[in-house]
Amino acid sequence: TTKFNVSPSITMEFIARIVRVVKDYCGILNEESIRKNFVLIYELLDELMDFGYPQITTTGTLKPHVANETLLIDEQMVETPTGLIDNLKVMAAGGQRVASSNCSNRPVTDRMAKDEIFMDVLEKLTVVLNPRGEPVLSHIDGVVQMKSFVPGEPEMRVGFNEDLVFGSRGYNAVYGQTQMDHYLLHDCVMAAEFEGTKTLSFIPPEGEFDLIRYRVTRDSIAMPFRIWAYTEDYPADYRVELNIKLRCELSPKHHGSNMKVDIALPRDYVSAS
Repeated sequence: TTKFNVSPSITMEFIARIVRVVKDYCGILNEESIRKNFVLIYELLDELMDFGYPQITTTGTLKPHVANETLLIDEQMVETPTGLIDNLKVMAAGGQRVASSNCSNRPVTDRMAKDEIFMDVLEKLTVVLNPRGEPVLSHIDGVVQMKSFVPGEPEMRVGFNEDLVFGSRGYNAVYGQTQMDHYLLHDCVMAAEFEGTKTLSFIPPEGEFDLIRYRVTRDSIAMPFRIWAYTEDYPADYRVELNIKLRCELSPKHHGSNMKVDIALPRDYVSAS
């Protein structure tokens, strides 16, 4: 609770940073890890917030002020990961198995850990279709997420493709170019040279962080799936029949997994089958 009007975005950002710091220290966030590391989490919350005000919210800055050690949980208690960096798991690719890095379950306080840094690129495609199945509006929301186990302050660079251009929706990129409409950089990134050299220079903080968030808006984006919907009314039976056709547009070299189709229904519907 608060006595003053607080921006909801500040509250949500602070909660997200608490979750990220606890994951950095405990390795994984679930009921068992919270139970075993209750004293550690209590100490973290005491440093993260003082008299209701956020104070230190970065893992590297918190290290000198935290005295408790992390108590690791058994591997059998670790559930299947579902987060961004958590998706670094075994996947089938061309009939071969790719070994998981297992970095999502490792705390940054592990003294036996190697000096490693992991990167994951995740993109979400949002498309609005007309009744004929043609795209009306489409955009891509992407994030480059990293998890660093590198101590100290080494400078690193991440380069983007030379075909990347920057501009608003009114700017039309030529064929073959990728237009980035908006982007948000992490505090550790030296933003002055990004648009000129298309290179991110940064000193990675320890733990998990979003290096860059971006949005790409186009009038036409190649969709991985095509959807057609047909409805037929039966007034005598007070029934509407909905037929949905879903076709995959991916090439045989790629594959999709964990597919899920959600169909929104009006609140006054009686039943669905």
